[in-house]
Amino acid sequence: GDEGGRPEASCDVVHMSVSSAEELARKGRKLEEEENLEESVDCFSQALDVISSVGGDDSAVASLASERARVYLKICVKIKSRPAQLSESHALFGFDPLQIAERGLGDAERASKLVPSSAAYQGLRAWALYLCENYESSAKAYRSALGLDPGPTERSEYQEGLARVEALLKGKGGAVLEADDFECSLCFKLFYEPVTTSCGHTFCRSCLLRSQVREKRNHDQGKQLADYWSFLPISAHKQ
Repeated sequence: GDEGGRPEASCDVVHMSVSSAEELARKGRKLEEEENLEESVDCFSQALDVISSVGGDDSAVASLASERARVYLKICVKIKSRPAQLSESHALFGFDPLQIAERGLGDAERASKLVPSSAAYQGLRAWALYLCENYESSAKAYRSALGLDPGPTERSEYQEGLARVEALLKGKGGAVLEADDFECSLCFKLFYEPVTTSCGHTFCRSCLLRSQVREKRNHDQGKQLADYWSFLPISAHKQ
């Protein structure tokens, strides 16, 4: 009797695991919509771990991998679009945009290898390669995606992506560097010992250090002033 019950019990475990992965994926999508991208990545990572632990089929693994890839790439774009002024006062520490894009590329390649007939996964891979600044491979991937008969919306998206990449390869579309590209936005001189923050902005090493020291000093002075006022009698605040 026990032996006969084991396959059924095993099926129940698999069913529960798949349901758990689906719930995590739904949560991940909701968090993505709310722009809680880091938490969304965590949910998709947990879902992938669950589905992999029970030997999920290729299509399920590919779907989850592609969703995590998409969120990684959104994080990359978000950091790259961060204003330089914000980087001066609040530098980010951790993975830089290229490292995050490479993680997204790994997931996109995993999905496209598991389901090679998917235009969506190939298009995602093309976007990831673009963000990794591998433009030649990105152009090839966009052409592959277009050859897999995508829907009208996706076709338009891939054609735009291909045109953008081809312009960069031809030296158009802003790929030509200007003198300003080599200037520090803090001292307005040519970079000296340049350092790049994790959000992709570059400054002279000494300029960035001075900016951070100044921010800390202003913060400390503001705290001292706040402490001073907090000890004054109420009447003194009104004067």
